[in-house]
Amino acid sequence: MALTVFVVLGALAGWTVSKFTDPIYKSQSSVYFSLDSSQSATDLNQGATYTQNQMVSFAKLTTTPIVLDPVARDLSLDSSSRALAQSIEVSFPPDSVILQIVVADPSADQARDIANAVAQQLSVVAEQVGPKAGPGKGNISAQIIEQATAASSPVSPAVRVNVAAGAFLGLLLGLLLGLIGERVRSRVRSAGDIQAAVPNGVLAVVEASPASTPLMVAEPSGLSADQYRRAVMNLQQRHGAERPLSFVVAPASNQSASCQVAENLAVAFAEQDARVIIVDANPAPAATETGGLSDILEGAKLLEATVIPGIGGTYDRLPAGGMATNPHRQLASKALDGLLERLQSLYDVVLVETAPLDQAADGLQIARRLSGLVLTVENGTTRRRDVRTHLEEVQSAGVQLAGVVFCLRNRRPRNRGAHTSQTAAQPVSEPAGSAHWHGSGPEAARKPVLRSGGRRAN
Repeated sequence: MALTVFVVLGALAGWTVSKFTDPIYKSQSSVYFSLDSSQSATDLNQGATYTQNQMVSFAKLTTTPIVLDPVARDLSLDSSSRALAQSIEVSFPPDSVILQIVVADPSADQARDIANAVAQQLSVVAEQVGPKAGPGKGNISAQIIEQATAASSPVSPAVRVNVAAGAFLGLLLGLLLGLIGERVRSRVRSAGDIQAAVPNGVLAVVEASPASTPLMVAEPSGLSADQYRRAVMNLQQRHGAERPLSFVVAPASNQSASCQVAENLAVAFAEQDARVIIVDANPAPAATETGGLSDILEGAKLLEATVIPGIGGTYDRLPAGGMATNPHRQLASKALDGLLERLQSLYDVVLVETAPLDQAADGLQIARRLSGLVLTVENGTTRRRDVRTHLEEVQSAGVQLAGVVFCLRNRRPRNRGAHTSQTAAQPVSEPAGSAHWHGSGPEAARKPVLRSGGRRAN
């Protein structure tokens, strides 16, 4: 239906353009050129060849003032010879001595009169300027062989052609707008798109973080920071009876993987004196200096030798470590279960970052063993279809959806703060933050938990 409307509108536009465009009529006259000579075959052949060679000169002569000035004067035209020349087309077939003069004009009668007058004047001028055989005798002879007539219909505008072209352009425009509209409609544009699929499922609506600094650190008093604090309160309310809290934080797609949701949630939890660790379970392409998760699961590193402080030192981070031969098998192993149990005994909040759900099922598999899944969706990049698919996968996998963080990407480009450097990646001996959830007072907050030389994580 929409395409039909665009086709009709395009055809109507073509008809309208034709209706309000001045018509143009064309008329044609023809002049035959020959060379006066004796009647021998050799002379005739040479004369024809000479005349053919002069046709280019005759064509140029047609649009010169010596021909057109008398025409404009005799027909009382307002146009100058230069303007008149713009409306004249001169041509001649190859190996021919016939010159065709075509005149275009908004008036059919005037186009006819100009074409005939130009042909007549050209015949006179050609004999005047041509080579002489003797006194008062011209060798060049020009004869009008076709008188111009008034055209019965204009050559432009071509109403049918314009209507057909307008209809075709309307069809193309309709298809293009349809594709653009489908692309726009297929993307998640607002938190309401998520609420329609998951009532009360949106934990926070936040902006994307700077390249290297969580918004909770760069703008602790900003609106997005407040949204993360509300998200933490929602998670505590929904999972209040569970201690410790442990969630998988996974983006719906690779495009929304840069919103730094886990880092911001970690800082928000740490503001409540919670001990927080982020576990990077997204397989890394290269080994880190201190090792990480994959090295622990392989038994090559100790947990206390690989945990490093996060940005701002308010939480701890366990890097991904070296690239394992089969990282997905590692993330499904009992070794990871043992490591998560140990981390839950040491920290109040464990956040596990995984690969985007559209790339791997690791997030769903790990979330089945934790409190739930926090899904990151970004406006303008995440497809609605993908969100629906991931929500169905979450439900069918028996994973509890803890909520969705809706990330607004590049909404307000400005200087977000000066905190852009990350704490040096040195191993830590105790979880960052205080032990408010496990004890009380500064003594509990600073009590070492990860001791060097301890057992390997199982």
